Amino acid sequence: MSFKWKDEFSENKNKQYGLIAQEVEKIYPNLVYKDTNSNLTVNYMGLIPLMLYQMKKMNKIIQKLTENNELK
Repeated sequence: MSFKWKDEFSENKNKQYGLIAQEVEKIYPNLVYKDTNSNLTVNYMGLIPLMLYQMKKMNKIIQKLTENNELK
């Protein structure tokens, strides 16, 4: 998802990319933090090992599907 920060949050007016904290919170609540103004932020560093693990699982599935397809 792309977005631009509201003026009150950043001087950076360029397009940014990120996740919706409320959506991440539903799956990984420990990776979302609420600041003193009740704004939610995502711990992106914490997502890296989770994404790598899922990529490994997907690669195994792709490999099995490829092998099965080659057998036909």
